[in-house]
Amino acid sequence: MNICKSARRTLILLFFIITIQVIGQSGNQLIRKHTVSNVSSLGSITNTLEGNLIYIESTDVVCYYYGINWVNLS
Repeated sequence: MNICKSARRTLILLFFIITIQVIGQSGNQLIRKHTVSNVSSLGSITNTLEGNLIYIESTDVVCYYYGINWVNLS
């Protein structure tokens, strides 16, 4: 019976630790995805960082910014 209570307490503690870790993420840790209507609008995106994703509505593709240019992932 004591083993069951101990295991239950451990699981509850583990749940709260995981919950706090998930809630504690900042905006810099998330993936940002921009949406543009067509390819010619790519130049209008400002402050692009390597790893940014963009969805182009007219061609239904997702592109990845590789530091210099956009790479089509579709």
